[in-house]
Amino acid sequence: MSNEEKNNNPKHYIFGYGSLICPHSRSITAPSLPKDAAHPVVIKHLQRTWTARTGAGWTAVGIHVCQDAECTGVLIEVDSHELAKFDIR
Repeated sequence: MSNEEKNNNPKHYIFGYGSLICPHSRSITAPSLPKDAAHPVVIKHLQRTWTARTGAGWTAVGIHVCQDAECTGVLIEVDSHELAKFDIR
């Protein structure tokens, strides 16, 4: 692949935590992703937190920087189209 082709098709990665760890949940947003698209990772200095509660009764998971923390999740390579879907999610 030439440099021009690489620049026109950049790689995008998502660090997934919370529901994005679950293959079924990921497939709702991006059904074209292969089941083995996610690779387990641990990110240092990030901590999962419950960040928001809606009137509908669900709570969203977020992350914040915390020097002594580690956050377990998955690294997922996605294309530009899939990245846009995850942005909406």
